Amino acid sequence: NVADPAALYYNGKYYAYKTGHGFNVFESSDGVSYTHKGEAVRNFPARVGGLHWAPDVVWDGGQFVMVFSAQDNYNQYKSMCIWRATSKSPLGPFNVSSSPFQCSNGYGDIDSSLVRNDSNGAWYLLYREGDEGRRCGLYSTWINQYHQTTGKSLLLAGNCGAGPANDYYKENPEMIRAPDGT
Repeated sequence: NVADPAALYYNGKYYAYKTGHGFNVFESSDGVSYTHKGEAVRNFPARVGGLHWAPDVVWDGGQFVMVFSAQDNYNQYKSMCIWRATSKSPLGPFNVSSSPFQCSNGYGDIDSSLVRNDSNGAWYLLYREGDEGRRCGLYSTWINQYHQTTGKSLLLAGNCGAGPANDYYKENPEMIRAPDGT
């Protein structure tokens, strides 16, 4: 029972990652009973702030990739940004990039997930950008072959704050392929 958990199925085992410093990782062979295996991230660069939220982990042909939200200590706004980390094992240790993967200065990017288009192999980053009252929305951006976001984001859903109070909480975007392939 944790906030913003992530799940991964790999090589016959289930892995669960939870929000919090170091992203505690749990392992299971049946998807029901889990054993705590430690922290997936053991060291953070000084630039990464102390709040660590919403990990997502995927297997990307030779390495595990984690994205998560944390403050950027070097950003004048102390914005929440999306960071990228890689590991050879789903248990870690994950090595965190020295600069943010995606950061919309002043607004805050959170709750990211990685989605792969199986038809062409392209990866997309889904995330929530927003500062209630100023700008808010769920976005997608393409990740190029150099594992960099393109800087051009597509608004998938927006207008946070324009309607009922719960519009402020459009968070944690996910995407799945429908049975018809769309």
